[in-house]
Amino acid sequence: MPKSALLIVIIAVIAAQAGAVDLRSSGSVVVPEKAAINDDLLATGNNVDISGNVAGTALVAGQTVSATGLVTGFLGAAGQNVNVRGVKQMVAAAGQNVNIQGLNARNAVIAGNSVNVDDTSNISRDMLLAGTSVATRGTIGRNLKAAGTNLSIGGNIRGDVLASGNNISIMPGTVIGGNFIYESRNKAKIGEGARITGKIEQRMPRKATAPKGPSRVARAVFGFLMMFVFGVVMIALFPRWSAETALRVISAPGWSVLAGFIALIITPVAAVIIFITLIGIPIGLTLLFIYIIALMVAVIVAALAVGALTLRGRTIWLQLLLGLFIIYVLGAIPVLGGLVRLAVIIFGLGAVALMFFRRRVQTA
Repeated sequence: MPKSALLIVIIAVIAAQAGAVDLRSSGSVVVPEKAAINDDLLATGNNVDISGNVAGTALVAGQTVSATGLVTGFLGAAGQNVNVRGVKQMVAAAGQNVNIQGLNARNAVIAGNSVNVDDTSNISRDMLLAGTSVATRGTIGRNLKAAGTNLSIGGNIRGDVLASGNNISIMPGTVIGGNFIYESRNKAKIGEGARITGKIEQRMPRKATAPKGPSRVARAVFGFLMMFVFGVVMIALFPRWSAETALRVISAPGWSVLAGFIALIITPVAAVIIFITLIGIPIGLTLLFIYIIALMVAVIVAALAVGALTLRGRTIWLQLLLGLFIIYVLGAIPVLGGLVRLAVIIFGLGAVALMFFRRRVQTA
């Protein structure tokens, strides 16, 4: 099926199943400056330009992404080149090049190879920045956390600055109302006229390797957005099956755990055994491919189950969004995160396996 035809099918199914999400997908997606969207927005394309206002959450992804209109909810933007400005509630942006100009938001999480925040941006609470080359000159109401290879920090930060990088510099005239604590093997360069109210503390990195912060943050942001898009496509193509499988996790948690544990262990072992015989290599590769897809499906199923328990009676799209968000937040917690991710895979994979065998029994 051609990609354009597949997109049309996805849009048609979503439109029929849920009116609370405005889905726009094409080579070029444009929401004009005077346009208003009164629902949540999901937009994907080569070029995405959101100049109008969005009354809810906006998730946008593309090669070039521009979000300049008012977003009253959460803005998630991912692409090769990402440009964000204007009034937002909360922003999470990731890309090769991320440019923030005149942004007004409560909180912001920005990750990319090159990240630039201009001096007209105003974050009322906290900002988290990660990238290879990071520069920020705006106003931050509370704390700034930044990680990268080259960090250039300026503007007015009313709280603490926690930085990690190889080369860290504080621009001339910068005001830091709290502490400046940085992790680097090199001494930070503090420009003339910079004022730091709290203490200045240098900490040596635990390892000699490059900082891992940027890659973790970038993977988390990209992973969340990409898994959400994958979940949207899966639900659009198989709406009934997706909902029923998520309910299977809730109605039969014990059987889901048992089936998930067996599937998690047996499948890769079976693939290796098949690989031992040369004639079984194509079958083994096919089995591993199906296994990887099944793991992705398992995450979506578990997210839908979490969302259904949290948002009873709401649309499946909001349940997916909240469920994924909860899973990713809990998964980022040290020690607990590993257990959460394992539980998600086991419960979700078990429900998928149970639905598969149930269908096989019904058709036998």
